[in-house]
Amino acid sequence: EDVDGLSVLHEFPRAVSVEDRVAFSVKNMTGQRLRSYRAEKGGGNVSSNAMVSYVENGEATKLLFQPSVSRITNMKVVEGEFPGLENSPNRNIGGTGSAHAIDIQIPGFQWMREVQIDNFGRRFINLTPRSTFLRERAQEDWRIGNVMKLLIEVGLENGGRELTAK
Repeated sequence: EDVDGLSVLHEFPRAVSVEDRVAFSVKNMTGQRLRSYRAEKGGGNVSSNAMVSYVENGEATKLLFQPSVSRITNMKVVEGEFPGLENSPNRNIGGTGSAHAIDIQIPGFQWMREVQIDNFGRRFINLTPRSTFLRERAQEDWRIGNVMKLLIEVGLENGGRELTAK
């Protein structure tokens, strides 16, 4: 596949076992196969490949991010670039967005962009159907729109952060 000049590579990474310790992981509890994508921001080395990873239902897989440090600024935790990484692909992001975010998709729905892994807790994300008919139905009937939500939970698992999609 080719999207906006990028070659799209598809991977099925090894599932994380209970004994594995990883800094970041994503766990799929949606009942369907989940797709995830993490864009490299900024940097001079623009890759010509986009990597889409698949996570089967009931499994977790690790996520790779550049090292970062946490600072408290104005009573909020802010993730910043780890000092000394001059060639980091996340360099010069200018404080916009999060260094720890991924895009995820469930079959039949549009991509959910910039799902944050920095903030612990539970939150709902709206699911937008790819089908025009279903989108119109959800707009007409508020009950359908209320049902089409994805529960995202970020918590600790084996010393690292785990994003669980339900």
